Amino acid sequence: MKNLLLVLISFISTGIFAQSGNVFNDLNGNGIKEAGEPGVQGIIVKSYTNGEGMLGTATTDSLGNYILSNCAATNQKVRLEFSTPATLSYLKPSTKGNIHGSSVKFINGNQSNVNFAVCNPTKNLNGDPILIHSRYTFGNQLTGENKDTCVLLGVRNSWGTNTPVDGSYSAWHTNSPYRVAFAKEVGSVYGVVYSKKRNMVYTSAFFRQFSGFGPNGPGAIYKIPYNFVTGNRTASPSLMVDVTTLTGQSMPADPHDTDIPANYSAAPLSSDTRIEMVTKYSLGDLEISDDETKIYTVNLSNREVIAINPDNGSLMGRWPVPTSGLTNNLGVVNANEVRPFALAYKNGKLYVGAVCTGQSTQTSNGTATGALGDKYALHAYVWELNETTGVFTLVLNFQIRAVSAKWKTWQDSWANGLRLIQPSYSEINVPQPILADLDFYGNDMIIGLRNRSNDQWSIYKDDQVSGTSAYTTQWGDILGAKYVHATGKFEIENNGIIGNRTATGTGGSLSGYTEFYRGDGATNSGWDAHFETASGSFAQVNGGNLASLQNFPSFSFNMWPDGDHAGVTWINNETGNATKAISSYLGDLWTCPAGKTNGLGAIEAVADAMPIEVGNRVWYDADGNGLQSADENGYANITLELLNASGTTVLGTTTTDANGSYLFNETNVAGGILPNTTYKIRIAGSQYSSSGGWGTLAGTTITANNVPGAGLAGVADNDAVNTSGMAVITFTTGDIGESNHDLDFGMKSNLLAVSNIVNFTAVKVNETVQLKWNTSFEQDVAGFVVERATEANNWVAIGNVQAAGNSTVIRNYAFNDMQPLKAKSNLYRLKIMDTDGSFHYSETRLVKMQGAQNISLYPNPAKSITNLSLPASLQGQFIQVQMVNAAGKVVKKVQIASANSNETIVVSDLATGMYTFTIQTKTELLQTLKIQVIK
Repeated sequence: MKNLLLVLISFISTGIFAQSGNVFNDLNGNGIKEAGEPGVQGIIVKSYTNGEGMLGTATTDSLGNYILSNCAATNQKVRLEFSTPATLSYLKPSTKGNIHGSSVKFINGNQSNVNFAVCNPTKNLNGDPILIHSRYTFGNQLTGENKDTCVLLGVRNSWGTNTPVDGSYSAWHTNSPYRVAFAKEVGSVYGVVYSKKRNMVYTSAFFRQFSGFGPNGPGAIYKIPYNFVTGNRTASPSLMVDVTTLTGQSMPADPHDTDIPANYSAAPLSSDTRIEMVTKYSLGDLEISDDETKIYTVNLSNREVIAINPDNGSLMGRWPVPTSGLTNNLGVVNANEVRPFALAYKNGKLYVGAVCTGQSTQTSNGTATGALGDKYALHAYVWELNETTGVFTLVLNFQIRAVSAKWKTWQDSWANGLRLIQPSYSEINVPQPILADLDFYGNDMIIGLRNRSNDQWSIYKDDQVSGTSAYTTQWGDILGAKYVHATGKFEIENNGIIGNRTATGTGGSLSGYTEFYRGDGATNSGWDAHFETASGSFAQVNGGNLASLQNFPSFSFNMWPDGDHAGVTWINNETGNATKAISSYLGDLWTCPAGKTNGLGAIEAVADAMPIEVGNRVWYDADGNGLQSADENGYANITLELLNASGTTVLGTTTTDANGSYLFNETNVAGGILPNTTYKIRIAGSQYSSSGGWGTLAGTTITANNVPGAGLAGVADNDAVNTSGMAVITFTTGDIGESNHDLDFGMKSNLLAVSNIVNFTAVKVNETVQLKWNTSFEQDVAGFVVERATEANNWVAIGNVQAAGNSTVIRNYAFNDMQPLKAKSNLYRLKIMDTDGSFHYSETRLVKMQGAQNISLYPNPAKSITNLSLPASLQGQFIQVQMVNAAGKVVKKVQIASANSNETIVVSDLATGMYTFTIQTKTELLQTLKIQVIK
């Protein structure tokens, strides 16, 4: 904050002006920057004056902020352009382009909060998302008694309640979930991702002690065609890839019993080596890249992150997670104890999460203390992975027990009297942390912890000591970490505070643990066993709410249900409190699919594609150059029509606002705008027909089309052409959700071509300059303003000459510049003023005064190259050469960072014709030279 204050003070004290704002990911598509919508780093911002000169450029920082300093005076109008680099090509302008979605903005020079909204059409959510999540049942998934149990299901974001009519579990079951996949089709799965481009759900195998794999074993990733509108799949699951067939990704054989008996107490736990393999075998989390070209997972067996092509299952990359050189509160970590699992993808970056298990601190299984080890060895790590270099950068690490209660070191055996069981009520009460999920709220990170014990255990399991049935605690947690802009890293929450967010409501009753996300369990005193009920996975829903998988979601509202259940709890990211919940399965301890033993896996928010929006502006092109200058105004109340490709059917109409902006989207086009489809937009015939304007547009015609300017190609130019006397733009939409706010209609005055200037000359006479010109035809011309420039794009008026009046004969005019600037190249032009206030410019003329730079081009005419000869005084300086064709269009620019005495300029790419070469430094116009290009 102090640094920012110093910068602002500097602007004020030195007379420097600035534009500033933020580029953000518009998660809900309303065009407005809201809480939880993260800034986007790396967007390029440039500002331009009326004469197409670039004033300044900036790149957004890690928070999406930018400042363009020393750009324009307070009231000078500026055109801003936002461009996305190739590395962020998946980001597109958001909808509601008339608010912040357009990449071109016209502002006064000294203005703040000039924001730009972008979206990822394949990731941002639209409509009423479906929350698809995995759940578990026991036994052989292919042939066992539970083979027809649904293990992948979905609930709508609009479902759920926070005011049940009673405390029973049925009160939390407001709607029946969609059934996406069954046990016999995919088996035990955890990770879930969705591809909008493919309408495909992907889910990955997960090893649990008493839940078998699907038909393709421990390395399987399945794909399921899905219809978001109906919520139902459109075909049965099939194998995308068996990871064990990829290079370096072999796994041990399936350790499950061949039948995994229905009586789960039949297999003695004390000798079961499968316990050790839980979360060290098969696959971990599943993630998809922003552009949907890669699916990522974690091979838990060899602790590698792998990237897979979602279309053909091929291996696209593999990166071993760094397990050496890490530390925890006790010193250097044993590499065997670093266990990765979680993945997240944000703004083109992949994040990987792991824990230190602390198992090396276990001294003996003969005592409870020895078996449990040192809880302070438990540590969490999150890296940012550079896929190109393979470098893992640690961005977050923290001691787990410092911020989350009850966790114990990982256990790989229940031997020696099952010290994990509470003798008073036979509860497996030793939660072991898995860093199971990562996500982001704005720029802050969210971390999910899952209880490993619950994936090692089963309902119906007998305690081998007491002979009575034992069950597990439903422990889990959600934590937050603030983003630290200065370091690019994260800091774990402290006392219920994450950055500028402070939790509200009642904290937990466990001493010393006042956390932020309090909606993940009960807060009533005495309910410590249900203080943390999260399953460790969550999904962001339009930025505002976190949809968290929970054991006993009713506990978030301090209600005790009639039996075990699990489902989704929605938690407010600003307060940390639960807002509503829904049960995904119901039943008492003995009949529900998984009871308290981590009945749910991972969750993904699945939504319809973002709508396509098109439009931008109808403007008055005052100087008739085909480009939108900063001070050229838009036309209000112009009616536009969207038509099909042939132009025979009107699909929608709209009207420009006060700034001349217009939009077509699902609100005014029935069925919305389709991807990869050709359309036409035209000005209604009542306002433009027969190649001319009517009413508001009276006296105008279409300006030049597709003129290259100083800014982004196709952004600030006129896109309309004359089609059968109508002003029409023909365009083709991109992929799903790719809005286009660059479709502009430029209108120039019909009078621009009727004040024809001929024989415009500027000649040095002693120490003055004499200007002369003739007009061959005049209609409604008010007069001529004589303008002079000695620095690039810095024109000043030096005199006025009144027009003779409407005429069809040659009229002669003259003006003397009595005080041209000495030792300079003086450039002159005429601003022809029409009686309606419009204007346009003549060609330019250059006069070199005594001491001006001697610059030449040779050969002239030129075929492939011409040589720019510069005097010694210009050598080593920045030189820009701008090439203008006979129509007045800038067709090419060449910039020389440090000029030599002779510079070669390539002209082979120019069409045959006469060109004006304007040579200038950063601050001074040096000379204009005519050159003919021949072939």
